Amino acid sequence: MTEHSDVVVIGAGHNALIAAAYLARAGLSVTVLEEQAEPGGGTSTGELTLPGFADDLASTFHMYAQLNPAVGEDELGLVAEHGLRYVAPSPALVSCHDGTEPVAIERSAEATADAIGRYSDADAHAFLELLAEYEPLLPERVRRSSAPPGTGEPVDEEVARRLDALAARDGYSLVRERFEDDRTRVLLLGFAAAIGNLSRPGTGFVPAEFALLLTRISGAVPVGGSAALPRALAACVRAHGGRVLCGRRAQRIVVEHGRATGVITAGGERFTAGRAVLSAAHVTQLPDLLGPDVQLPPEFGALRRWRNGASVLQVHLALRDAPQLSYSGGTLRPVTATFGTLSGLAAQWADIAEGALSGDDRIVVALAPSVVDRTRTPEGLASVRLFTYAPYRLYGDPAHWEGEKDRYAQRLVDTYARHVTGYEPGDELVRSVHSPVDLAAANRHFVEGGYMGGEMIPGQLGTNRPVPGWSSYRMPVPGLYQTGACTHPGGGVSGWPGRNAARVLLDDLGIDPGNVMRDQRDVRLPDIPSVQARS
Repeated sequence: MTEHSDVVVIGAGHNALIAAAYLARAGLSVTVLEEQAEPGGGTSTGELTLPGFADDLASTFHMYAQLNPAVGEDELGLVAEHGLRYVAPSPALVSCHDGTEPVAIERSAEATADAIGRYSDADAHAFLELLAEYEPLLPERVRRSSAPPGTGEPVDEEVARRLDALAARDGYSLVRERFEDDRTRVLLLGFAAAIGNLSRPGTGFVPAEFALLLTRISGAVPVGGSAALPRALAACVRAHGGRVLCGRRAQRIVVEHGRATGVITAGGERFTAGRAVLSAAHVTQLPDLLGPDVQLPPEFGALRRWRNGASVLQVHLALRDAPQLSYSGGTLRPVTATFGTLSGLAAQWADIAEGALSGDDRIVVALAPSVVDRTRTPEGLASVRLFTYAPYRLYGDPAHWEGEKDRYAQRLVDTYARHVTGYEPGDELVRSVHSPVDLAAANRHFVEGGYMGGEMIPGQLGTNRPVPGWSSYRMPVPGLYQTGACTHPGGGVSGWPGRNAARVLLDDLGIDPGNVMRDQRDVRLPDIPSVQARS
């Protein structure tokens, strides 16, 4: 069986679908092939606990996507035409530290500084200074994200210099220098560590950027689950004549006369591509997809040394009600909360490097989007997801997780229960535990149980992502393009790899990208409805 399109896209994660949507809106015939039963990838949602529960497999917040016109300015009509909606939790983040009163990042910098000022005037001032210093740098960060690395002129030479100096540092030491109290330090580092180890150079901007965006647009929770984004994107592709076909695993990229001309699936179907193939498969899978007859340039040897970054262990709890925290004389049902100390976070990364599990001082993140999105659970019920960072090769062998995951999950649950009221271990209706090995099995893109598509380190960022010299989304085989979290600017739900790949592909095909997307010149933070999480 052979079917023909102008462009065949491998994968239906949010980046692949964003690219497909732009290409379809530009008038190209597009076929998207997804091996899972539903589109979504890292933005998948499913009934992981009980029927009627919308449990996110990986991402829950789409904060960075709000900076991308594809989502934040509804450039693709996802809101106006396909029902995508976001709500913003208030407060955005609550950090629980060592038995003291929780401290929150509120929906304004001033309110957050007031919360910090209850225990440290110096840190309150330092917080406002940090955000004031970083806000002028954000447009340059967005400009760099919105095009292939090294292209285009900076917003301002001095701004670019300041951003480079900040980015060259590591976030951990910067926060330790600028803030005196560990409660503030872990507030800025605990949740931001979702991108990886912030003690590595190249992460100096991350704490400031997370804090600024959380105070301005909060967590940006998609109503209905993280999969609301890929569902809207798939609807957009179909509305413009494209196809999104699930249950089709790409087995081979067809190369004829030196050019990518289609895809063969594991089921034997052949989808020919008259103009291009766009792959969102994990870049380490590219050599196998191309087969032994295609010789990639020497730079692609770096894929054998690809560093995947932090792996994740997570626990989904189906609950009768969302637990509470005591907070400023009242109670709070937080949508996002972190538990742990600064020393525990530092020790955790050291333990992960050794393949060991961390003690009870590790950072645990608790996500409860059903607090602000009642569509995620049956009426009267609630859900919480706990996750922490853990080694994939536990004590040197991933197989050790089979006997350890439930015990370690219990320790996460116990940590959570010590801090909240309204929940004791065992109260849950159902508990679903996913080790790094389970996550890797659930989605081949979650290599070694990580969500980010590859560690965010200098050797795998910018012009080095995915490999040095091949960061423009064009691959060495003519007609073949790459997108997804393995490409610039990296993992997380930003949509930039998808939008950028579409722009490059349209340029190469002689189609003006300006017909379907504007040139990114400035940052416009959207106004997302705020939903109070306090009880």
